[in-house]
Amino acid sequence: SGKSTFANYLAEQTDRHIHFESGQLIAEIANTFREKSISSPKSNDIDGINNWLRQLPPIVEQVTHKSLDFRLINITPTKLKESPVSYAKLLEYLDTVSANPAYEKTQITDSNKEIFRSLLQWIGGHLVKIMGSGIWYDELIRRAQSTPNVELATIGGVRFPGEARRIVSAGGSVISIKRPDINTKDPNEITE
Repeated sequence: SGKSTFANYLAEQTDRHIHFESGQLIAEIANTFREKSISSPKSNDIDGINNWLRQLPPIVEQVTHKSLDFRLINITPTKLKESPVSYAKLLEYLDTVSANPAYEKTQITDSNKEIFRSLLQWIGGHLVKIMGSGIWYDELIRRAQSTPNVELATIGGVRFPGEARRIVSAGGSVISIKRPDINTKDPNEITE
């Protein structure tokens, strides 16, 4: 909707600019997780999925500086029955990789992220749901504040009020960009 274009415009106003996106952190986690995985399980193999997911908490902690209890992300038949939406994107990703094995070790980049959208949405949305809305923005603010010689830091991808409040609390401003002629790609996805 123009967020990146506007951030690029701001960047042109000073040489001492840095730009962050929540998606960068999510892709960082996803890429590290996928690199450490031997292979992705099938979407109907709950035990295999849980063994695979056991690698995720230390990666999340390394990237976000917040701990993740595995019990919050493990899958059980009860969880799947009571809240199928919580795992739908993860299972969709596993089906995609199963149908396209070459994707399993492909690095997620800006140019191919649509292929891995379901995994990125699951990590981004599910971790916010179970760890709180500050998971991404607390880390982005920490990175912005710890980068030396920066005159302007922009952070894109703000989707939730809690994220906006964190930016304002850290001394930032929030700018909302709306384009009525642009529809969201997936109106049923919480991160949209």
